[in-house]
Amino acid sequence: MPIHPVHRPNALQDQRAMDSAREVVRQSVECLRQHPKPDTFLGRKTQEPFPHDDDEVRFQSWLNSKGLSPPE
Repeated sequence: MPIHPVHRPNALQDQRAMDSAREVVRQSVECLRQHPKPDTFLGRKTQEPFPHDDDEVRFQSWLNSKGLSPPE
């Protein structure tokens, strides 16, 4: 049975990982300070819905359109 060496992290790798994590946190905090807080209220309407026409009128005008006729 082969013996596998034990991996021990070195201090330089740990320091780089911590520096990277701190930089990500710093950038995130800076971004949140520059922009307004995100609105996560799911029920808020940010735009009006499309108006609903009478379906029959809408389909009749679409079916009678000359743009939908087969090529001659």
